[in-house]
Amino acid sequence: MSQKTKKKELTGQQAPQRAPSGPEKREFTGQQKKEYKDDFYFELKGKAVNIFSSNGELIKGIIQDTSRYMIKVDVGGKVLYINKAFIQKISLI
Repeated sequence: MSQKTKKKELTGQQAPQRAPSGPEKREFTGQQKKEYKDDFYFELKGKAVNIFSSNGELIKGIIQDTSRYMIKVDVGGKVLYINKAFIQKISLI
């Protein structure tokens, strides 16, 4: 036995418990999660807009839905999905 374990046995102390390595798993209910706004695209939902993309293209349409990274736009009856990273500017028509 090592000297450290002998001393602990003599003093009657137990070895400290290590915290588990890795992320803790927590269960959250809907009330415990914090709600926050990532962006303001939800305000444009259902409205006619001009979308200026980063490559200079102008897209006119109605925003149908938004997600974290994409927006769904109705352009003259065709559905277009646009990545938010490529949007330079949005203005209401």
